[in-house]
Amino acid sequence: MIKKILFTVLLSFPILVCAEELAVVVGKDFPITNISDYEIEQIFSGKLRSIDGKDLQALDLPGGDTTRNTFYQKLMGRSPDQMRSHWARLIFTGKGRPPREVNNSHDMISMIKSSNNLIGYIPASEAGENVRIIKIIPQ
Repeated sequence: MIKKILFTVLLSFPILVCAEELAVVVGKDFPITNISDYEIEQIFSGKLRSIDGKDLQALDLPGGDTTRNTFYQKLMGRSPDQMRSHWARLIFTGKGRPPREVNNSHDMISMIKSSNNLIGYIPASEAGENVRIIKIIPQ
């Protein structure tokens, strides 16, 4: 009985970890204050490289990261495999390159706070004062 309960709890853990809102963040001095879901989708799929004349470079968490998987599933309705396929096709045809991958959300925050042309996503609870949230993606 205890094994069954423990097994159920362990299976539920990844769901609990990802059950928080995600924040799309930029540097504090980035001139754009609001962004549409469509624009975010276009940026993270490599179809849009600037907004209102301001260049943007997207940052990604590592492949397999639950926050990354949740971000693409919620925003774009795509699984990790679908995103890998998307990028493989664009890279092969020379039409794009994937977002720059960072090690974790701490590294993403550090990079974004030191630049005004980077955009990324993190768990909303980690946003703090070093970055500016321009979009909340609900759980």
